[in-house]
Amino acid sequence: LSLEPTSTVPVMYVAELDVTFYIGDNITQTIYGQVNFTVEGVDRNSEKAKYKALKNIKSTNSECVGLLKQAKEKIIEFYNSKCDFILKEAHTLASQNKHDAAIYKLTSVPDVCKDCYDQCMDAVVPIYQQKIDRDCEMKLAKAEGIWNASQDMRSAEEAGYILSTIEPEAACFKKA
Repeated sequence: LSLEPTSTVPVMYVAELDVTFYIGDNITQTIYGQVNFTVEGVDRNSEKAKYKALKNIKSTNSECVGLLKQAKEKIIEFYNSKCDFILKEAHTLASQNKHDAAIYKLTSVPDVCKDCYDQCMDAVVPIYQQKIDRDCEMKLAKAEGIWNASQDMRSAEEAGYILSTIEPEAACFKKA
């Protein structure tokens, strides 16, 4: 807000800052809470005066504690009210073979949202299985293509390497 020198000797600087803290989700652009402080700091150096002003904000301040409590409640409410949508979006992503995005979506639900978290963790297992099964089929097809194109030592080594990267829990592992 302001940075003014004093008329004293030595010259001191008085920094007045307006500081706002937000708690939000950058991806969805949702703000769960905010708090604003006006603080002052004084020092011989203008930059240090600003720093001292910021140091006057204590995390134990009742407004900071209230911000965290309010934001936590809103985050829990958000995830609990959107759980069906999160699950549906994850299943849609998985059906489009975007398994990593689906798993990320499901694992981004915080564990403090117990019911939604449990549902999402239960949904991760079959999607992960779909992922490794699809990966297995693709690697198996690639290895077969390499081997069928040229049945020599180099092709055998290349196909063998590809097959060695298949997840043992995949459905086609025995075939591979």
